[in-house]
Amino acid sequence: MAARDFIYDTWQVYGMQVFLHNFLTANSQYTGANVVGLWPGRYTGTAADRPVLLSAHYDTMRDTPGVDDNGSGLAALLESARLITSQPCLQDYSVVFTAFDLEEWEQATNPGSACSSLGCGSKEFVNNILLPYLTQTGVSPADFRGAVVMDTIMNYNNSQGAQVIPGDEVFGATPGLGDAYASISSGGFRGNFLATISRDPYDSPVLDAFNRRWAGLSNQQYKTQSLKIPIKDIVRDLPGNPYAQVYQALIRGDFYNFWAGNANLTAVFLTDTGDLRGGMQGCYHHGCDDLSRVTPERLTFLQKTTNAVTATLWELANGATCTDPTSAVSKDFKTGLHMTGNLVLPYAPSDFRFTVTSYSTTGVVMATFSNDTLSLQLTGRFDDKTLQLTLRLSEPTKAFPGQIDPLQTMAWVMSGQVMTAAKGNLFYTGEVQGLFGPQGGAVSFAFLSSSGNDTSGQGVSTLSIIFFVSSGILFVLAVALYASTICKARSLDEPFSREQSGAC
Repeated sequence: MAARDFIYDTWQVYGMQVFLHNFLTANSQYTGANVVGLWPGRYTGTAADRPVLLSAHYDTMRDTPGVDDNGSGLAALLESARLITSQPCLQDYSVVFTAFDLEEWEQATNPGSACSSLGCGSKEFVNNILLPYLTQTGVSPADFRGAVVMDTIMNYNNSQGAQVIPGDEVFGATPGLGDAYASISSGGFRGNFLATISRDPYDSPVLDAFNRRWAGLSNQQYKTQSLKIPIKDIVRDLPGNPYAQVYQALIRGDFYNFWAGNANLTAVFLTDTGDLRGGMQGCYHHGCDDLSRVTPERLTFLQKTTNAVTATLWELANGATCTDPTSAVSKDFKTGLHMTGNLVLPYAPSDFRFTVTSYSTTGVVMATFSNDTLSLQLTGRFDDKTLQLTLRLSEPTKAFPGQIDPLQTMAWVMSGQVMTAAKGNLFYTGEVQGLFGPQGGAVSFAFLSSSGNDTSGQGVSTLSIIFFVSSGILFVLAVALYASTICKARSLDEPFSREQSGAC
């Protein structure tokens, strides 16, 4: 519970759209909970999106500290989320962060067992969140940009003989594994590498990006070894493969559920090989997988993995390099800005207020959208190319009473232009998609800031801005007349830019 809440709260602070994906388990007294964080991109929610995902499981075996398995993967997940969300530029594609519950499993006969097969949480996520979300937004599984799954990624051990290879010569003779075996054996079976497990060539876009980013970083003593399985449809074709037993020994993590959920989903697994290396042969799933295993050398190994995977995500998401994200935004758009308008719908006829509760130097906007009966917490960013401000529900499963389906509430989006009016007012106009309009359709909106740039929240505009259903001619006419009389053209400075952090 504490770990789950820490992840959730941390991602909220970063400005991500966060929700708990709760699911039933074999134990009626325990509800599983995956933590999901969405960092939206320019095309999020549309068929043009190409989402990329990073994950690690946050559960451990009973009475096990789990520092390597999987505190190391979780640390990399949290740090990568921090680095990605600190980038000021709006990337093209969605970046999804998931902390999986119940990757670990127990025999069904064990008292209190909640999961009796590997990866219960990731299986629920892929089948009930990811694939339905792709369908809802019109994105084919083949256009999913890829998942990177991290599990036990800190245990660097350069001692000769530290690395165990199951099956030895049989492993080396298995298609897709021979090159890695030759390299490991010729190097004296040292545990000086991060293993990547993928399907060849089906997962190569993600694998190639990661290997390229890894090679571009310092600390060349840390290596990678690519273990490639030449089978696309693991569920259908693996059982009849003559090397099935060897491959099956490698497929023991959350990444399997991406491959099994849909063979077109790309996924790559990162691991230090768990119980096949050094001291973890005795400490894997035991109490000695504790802080005593942390050394400066291993932390540097973990840091390199984190930096490489973060740069990989940014590349796959079509992230850009830019500076000063606020240079083209009015200086009056700031924390405390208060704007008013009206929403004319049968169930919400009262005035609405829009208040900026936080505006960070990296362009993350947090705001409230409220009236006397409803208050929505929003988070979003400016598009550095168009200055479109797009906001989403910060906690989609908590926003509307009785509405907890994240697939419905994640579709709620508020997007429009922020313009400067003649008397120092700001004008925010655009559309709200989802839940407000008929059949979840679009509703147009307009907000005007208080006269004289009053950001105290006390001033009230004399202009009544009316909301109409999208495509309403009256709304278009009203906005056009307003713009022609009191709005002056915005000057668009250079797009937001800021050098990416050294890690990215």
